Amino acid sequence: MNPTATNQKTRAAFTITEVAVVSTLMLIVLGSIISLSIFSLRVSSGANRQLELDSQARVVNFMVSEIKTARDVAIQNYNGTTLTSIPVGQPLVGNALTLVIDNPNGTTKDVIYWVDTNGELFRTVVSGGGAKLWINDITSATPFSGKDFAGNILTTPSQRMIVDVRLTAVDSNQQNFKQTVTRHVTVSKRN
Repeated sequence: MNPTATNQKTRAAFTITEVAVVSTLMLIVLGSIISLSIFSLRVSSGANRQLELDSQARVVNFMVSEIKTARDVAIQNYNGTTLTSIPVGQPLVGNALTLVIDNPNGTTKDVIYWVDTNGELFRTVVSGGGAKLWINDITSATPFSGKDFAGNILTTPSQRMIVDVRLTAVDSNQQNFKQTVTRHVTVSKRN
């Protein structure tokens, strides 16, 4: 046998040490890429959740401004088709809030906010068309209540009451950033 031919064959291959070092470096690079991708997805999910929370805050702020400008406010129960008044003597707590709001042209509009059995907050203008979904994943079955200025729930409608709105929503994201958010506002209203 020719010794130079045998020597060339052994030199053409990698040693086990070289293969182990290159494999380790490849695993480190691949692990870094995967870790960066997972971190990027988590940051993106957190940013999307923050945008959703900001949107919910705007919804609640709009509701508060409508309550403040309403001529008349009533806390009732609503099943999507029929409003039911709360009987006198019963706590003024319900899943619906009806508002009578003056329009600039001298007419009024009736607005209903309600939470359905699926935990979705809707707003509808009674004579203006269909309901619009505003917030979902709400766990509060009766988010609207009427209270006196001491914070006690009223049993009869009053000329001066505080409208208490408590919307507790469970994060629909079932992954890493799951959280419960409560939007609680109280609005002093004189009917």
